[in-house]
Amino acid sequence: MGKVSRIGLFLALIMFGAIAQAFELSRTDLPERVKRGDFTLPMVLLGTDVEVYEFSASGAITIMREDTQQAQTAVTQAVDQYFAARPNNKLIKLDDLSAAEKSEIKEYFALFDVVSRSSQQVFAAGWEERRQHYDYTLGSGLPWLKQKTGSRYALVVSGLDLVSSGGRVAMAFLGAAVGIGIPMGQSYTSLGIADLDNGDIVWLSRDNSGFSDLKHAETTKQRYKQQLDQILGK
Repeated sequence: MGKVSRIGLFLALIMFGAIAQAFELSRTDLPERVKRGDFTLPMVLLGTDVEVYEFSASGAITIMREDTQQAQTAVTQAVDQYFAARPNNKLIKLDDLSAAEKSEIKEYFALFDVVSRSSQQVFAAGWEERRQHYDYTLGSGLPWLKQKTGSRYALVVSGLDLVSSGGRVAMAFLGAAVGIGIPMGQSYTSLGIADLDNGDIVWLSRDNSGFSDLKHAETTKQRYKQQLDQILGK
């Protein structure tokens, strides 16, 4: 899914209130994987994808490229610092890939993004069984990446800020005065772990709980730390 489609879906979820504020999903065998120490072994970073958009008074959505770059830097630093402070958890970064390998990973990352966002539907009424027995998969693994890095698991990091413009904020205040709700900006941070053997998403954490400036290093560091602690422990 392209950036326009992704932001459109995110906006629709905000407007219709169909977005889980924060959730964590995992396969039923996650405790077994944790017990045998799977996540103390080196994990490969499949990539990060962070974007910042402005939400105007008219409803137009425009990517803010400079802010996006700053947010990308802040998120990268947050993840790096988290793993640097944990001697029992190592994160492997990919820096010697061929063009074909980079292309395959890019497509795999995009597929992960689509599947992780669709996971929100399990919180709807009637999906209790799927929520309790989460079994989403990417359909295939990346065995060549496992062989190349020695890692069994891949970490995926993503985030998005939808920032209301000054005009939209003013419009929201005016709307509130007459009882009209105006959808405002929101942000999400997402983390997931995929099994390189078979593409199974073994753990997923997504936080849509409110607006935060992902360009702000300390805020971003704390937000991702809280999510990573869920799987790697405090």
